[in-house]
Amino acid sequence: MDLDEMLREHQRWLDKAHKSLTSAAAGAPADLTQSRIEQLHARIAELERQKEREVRRYDAAITELQGELAVVSPASQANDAALKPEKKPSKKAKAKKSKK
Repeated sequence: MDLDEMLREHQRWLDKAHKSLTSAAAGAPADLTQSRIEQLHARIAELERQKEREVRRYDAAITELQGELAVVSPASQANDAALKPEKKPSKKAKAKKSKK
């Protein structure tokens, strides 16, 4: 085997290796892209589940506070009315009434 034959054989080997590597690399991004798309869908679904859990938690807290407010409000209004002394009209108010 002379040098020219060795170089041609080596070139064929390089061409074959390049071809197999480029064809494998061409398929890889599609696989990686599909894998990434699946990961993104899974993450979006997880975030939506977290959002729903948080919304339910906030709704429960609001409902609880509204219930407490309903219990406290009528008692608070009754206590406020009982604690406020009746005001007598001021002299200015009496004067205005008498002018009319």
